[in-house]
Amino acid sequence: MAPPASIAFTGTRLLARKRAKRATYYRIFIKVIGTDADFRQILPNPQGLSLPLEDLPPGATVEARLTAANEAGEAEQTVKVNAVVG
Repeated sequence: MAPPASIAFTGTRLLARKRAKRATYYRIFIKVIGTDADFRQILPNPQGLSLPLEDLPPGATVEARLTAANEAGEAEQTVKVNAVVG
């Protein structure tokens, strides 16, 4: 299974630009620069490719990456993206 083509931030939402063909859910990982030592998983998102990022400090720089998964396993992670929380 191929990962979504790319991910991006818009405001306080994380968006994947292309759905993985056989994915039944996505795993989202974020890291707040200067706060988190490593990436942490946000709840798996079965609904799709748009996820509100809540409880992040305004002005914080965040890195995120995403994996597509199904009952057979997990795809490679997307390239990480950085954004400043608006």
